[in-house]
Amino acid sequence: MSSFATASYKANRLLGRTLAPWLRRFEASVLVLGGGISAAWQFVAPPLGQGIRSADAEVAGRVTVVRSPDAETSALRGAALRASALAQR
Repeated sequence: MSSFATASYKANRLLGRTLAPWLRRFEASVLVLGGGISAAWQFVAPPLGQGIRSADAEVAGRVTVVRSPDAETSALRGAALRASALAQR
């Protein structure tokens, strides 16, 4: 495994460990990944899942990690929904 692949694996596993407490706090059942991260799905998903499992097995058993079917506009759509929610406060 190249040094880049090793670093990418470690970073995505750490991302999973970092997200696990938030997935628990928000009682999430699905984590949708879109944008650039979903373009590298085959490299991101396995270590991300391992990171979530190593941080919180209960959350890992409850949360499904999926790739957004619309990777190109996911970030814009999410930002628009967030801005709309903030504007309604």
